[in-house]
Amino acid sequence: MTILSASKLDVLSRCGAMARLEHAEWGEPRYRERGRAIHEFLASVGSLGYDRALELVPKEWFEDCRAIDVSKLPACDPESYASEVAFAIDWQEGTARELGRGLARRYDDVLLTEVAGTCDVIGIAADRVVIFDYKSGFAELPDPRENWQLRHYAYAAARVFGKDCADVAIIRLWPDGRSATTLRTLTSEDLAAFALELRELMRETLLLKANEPGGYVVGQHCRRCPAVPFCPAVTGLVRNLAVLDEAKRGSPEEMAAQLSELPASAQTEAYGRWQAAKAGLELVEATLKILAARSPIPMEGGKVWGPVLSTTSRYDGGVAFRVLQERFGNEVADEAVKIVSSQAAIERALKPLPRGDGQSFAALSREVLGEIEARGGVSREQTEAFRKYDPSKRPALVSER
Repeated sequence: MTILSASKLDVLSRCGAMARLEHAEWGEPRYRERGRAIHEFLASVGSLGYDRALELVPKEWFEDCRAIDVSKLPACDPESYASEVAFAIDWQEGTARELGRGLARRYDDVLLTEVAGTCDVIGIAADRVVIFDYKSGFAELPDPRENWQLRHYAYAAARVFGKDCADVAIIRLWPDGRSATTLRTLTSEDLAAFALELRELMRETLLLKANEPGGYVVGQHCRRCPAVPFCPAVTGLVRNLAVLDEAKRGSPEEMAAQLSELPASAQTEAYGRWQAAKAGLELVEATLKILAARSPIPMEGGKVWGPVLSTTSRYDGGVAFRVLQERFGNEVADEAVKIVSSQAAIERALKPLPRGDGQSFAALSREVLGEIEARGGVSREQTEAFRKYDPSKRPALVSER
């Protein structure tokens, strides 16, 4: 059976069959590399300082890391928090131990009855541990209270440091430098319940025979599953998509009419199968890119498909404006050069400014942003996107399509 880590528990809880398959990294390498660069940068800020940590960031991801406002993150406070702390839980005994710090996710001495994992940031309070997990991607994640990975860290840290409860938080790092924190509290009862659930999950996983057929569950979790390249259910979906007769499928309108007559559970199942199929197609894309990088793939008409280099020229806005203004006047210069900003960029510029009369940063931000809007400096546009949402907080958009 494949050795399991805390980051795989969420998927395992949805599809126990993944444990008997091989695991591999798959998908777009660029996203993985970006995530690793950001995690390594944030882990280094506390020990090396901001400037030195930024110097070590690969050039490709320098701007992504520089955009992060570390002053709002626990990584900038090494006196109160520790980074990259690895734990292991013995699910049979319910015990936990710290494996070390800065191990780069290598768990060489983990026992077969242990599940290991590395917490991005941990803090110790008087009566609890505080767990932070950075997420730099856009994948949908379970709430921290239901997140197996965070619950693992919380249980392990609470046992190691002798605490009864834990605060667990996911910190989303957006490309524009903003961050959003979702924090929940796990009581002593929650931690005890997790230990029982983990023991049951691992026992069920071990009961799966190595060659036992079936048992695969497809759904949105497939997009985060390391076993996708070897999963017969996902690859079967891809094969079915490739050979399914168009006449039997019907048009989207015809299929929507059929699904609308079925229970809502059938529509939910269809959504899950779509997500699993997307994971399979992402696997196919990643595989083809590897092959094409080695040797371009022949296409019709004598063309080939493979990696190509392209060069994009970026012109300095200030220099371009001055040249155009001098030669053609303000009208041409204004048309060619647009000055743009964002709320995140404005707030980053305001953050270090001195404030008098006890004014808070939030108050200063509201004041400046309000003045910009009052002068006509804000425009808004609405776009339609399909994503999960809480219908009690956001009205549904219903069309006649």
